[in-house]
Amino acid sequence: SAFSTLVSLSILRKINSQIAGDLQSTVDDRHRELLTSPKFSLPIQATLLSLIVSSYFSWFIYPFELNVLHAFLLWAVFALILVILWFWQKRRSIKFIQIHYAMSTSARLLRAGISFVFFVALIG
Repeated sequence: SAFSTLVSLSILRKINSQIAGDLQSTVDDRHRELLTSPKFSLPIQATLLSLIVSSYFSWFIYPFELNVLHAFLLWAVFALILVILWFWQKRRSIKFIQIHYAMSTSARLLRAGISFVFFVALIG
């Protein structure tokens, strides 16, 4: 999680330093492209995925016998999921660029609904 925080914060700091001098400036297309790129979002998604997996094993499969085979399988599945997330985020970034970062009302409502469900699940 520290790595993902450092990567994401370094990207945000880079964007902030470029627009900090002029308070009237806005985030341009180059910055938006960087914010939707896998370089920014994948470390955050990887941290979330590892937290979900570790919580699952801690709560539901404790004590979990971690031998070499289990460790290799866990890392292989984790790496495969990260590769899939990379390509998914890359495709999503290209889609956002093509539609000029505008989201439809139904997409916003869907995103808000999913966020609410995850928030309630987290609190529960």
